[in-house]
Amino acid sequence: MLPEIDLDVSLNHMKCFTSPHPDQQATIYAKDGARVGCVTYAVSPLFDMVYIFDIGIGKAFRRQGYGLAVIRHLFLAYRLPLTTIKEVFAAHMFWAATRVLTMLNGSSISTISVSEMDQEQARWEHLRPEMKRLDGAVGRGLD
Repeated sequence: MLPEIDLDVSLNHMKCFTSPHPDQQATIYAKDGARVGCVTYAVSPLFDMVYIFDIGIGKAFRRQGYGLAVIRHLFLAYRLPLTTIKEVFAAHMFWAATRVLTMLNGSSISTISVSEMDQEQARWEHLRPEMKRLDGAVGRGLD
């Protein structure tokens, strides 16, 4: 049984990997309101994938299922495949265990490296004119 969590999400529209779609930076809270950690993720502009950039769980809350609860939350909220960006070695055991559990539930988590990000962005290159228009609007103060 995974712990219940709440996410307090803020959107970042400026120069993010999935632009013109924002990335989302969220603080993770336990059911009792304790701050557990944070997660940064984004939905692909093509709405075909959720990218996970970082999950950080505070030391006092590690190995209690909070990281997996975040994965479950993202999967249930979006119902899209999950892809991590540049998994750090320190989190290797977490991601290995997460992949086993997600495979048992009929889904999977893929990963891409930083060197593959340009190729991934090329999938939504046709949306670049909208991104440039939004950048121009921000520069003019959104009149």
